[in-house]
Amino acid sequence: MLATGKETLAADVDDVLWTTTTHMFTPDAPIAMYGEVAEFAQGFGALEKTYIRCTQDHVMIDTTCEVIVEDLNQAWSSNPTALVDIESSHEVMFSKLTELADLIIAAA
Repeated sequence: MLATGKETLAADVDDVLWTTTTHMFTPDAPIAMYGEVAEFAQGFGALEKTYIRCTQDHVMIDTTCEVIVEDLNQAWSSNPTALVDIESSHEVMFSKLTELADLIIAAA
């Protein structure tokens, strides 16, 4: 099971780091949340937004990421969300921390 998880989530993460960090994985949100409609404060649309897509991600496929950005851009067409790519698995914070930090800094 852990091998399949690593292949899906973190194929580019060092095996020792993967083994060391798997105890930290928890669900992102309670399942009940997925039945609720998201609400955003009025000022959210004015914020500059960047979506970082991991090109080797086997959890969030490319087209899903594109649809998310399209939805954001439709909702706030006057302030489009930038889409940037990083060559990484889903667990980019473990495999490409420096490159991820550089993208976040550039977006800020």
